[in-house]
Parts: sequence; structure tokens; C-alpha cells
Amino acid sequence: MRTEAIDLDDETSRWRFRCPRGHVRWKPTEDHFYCRECAAQDDGGVIVRLWDRQTNERLPREAVTIVDADSPGRRSEGRVR
Repeated sequence: MRTEAIDLDDETSRWRFRCPRGHVRWKPTEDHFYCRECAAQDDGGVIVRLWDRQTNERLPREAVTIVDADSPGRRSEGRVR
């Protein structure tokens, strides 16, 4: 299975990976993803696979590693703390 690291602080990553309905405002949880916009449409907001618009693949949560400013080893150049 292919794995993907998604940088939540990178706008390009945020626009590349979407919920199945195409929303970009999803969030990772421990075992799935959550989409606030889908939840507002009475779908509960739980997403089991993210849509990779570049490859048109659907990625399960276990195939995605989330990278953000708080990730271990991540440099914080240019960030005010």
C-alpha cells in the first residue's frame, strides 16, 4: 500500500488532498479523518479515505502520515514561538 506524508502547514498539500466530496477543511483523527463541511450536511463528517487529486487515489488513514509545525524534528524557521 502506498503511504503519503501530508504537511498540514503547506497550502499545496491542503488543496491536493480532499474529502471525497472535494472539501479541503478536513482534519486527521487517530483512526479516520473528519470533515466539518460534510458534518454540516448531516453526513457525520467521518471520512475513511482521503482523495488525492493528483493521482485520483483514495488513501485510508493508516496510509497517511501527518506532518505539521509540532512534528518531531520539524524545523521552525520563520515561526514565532
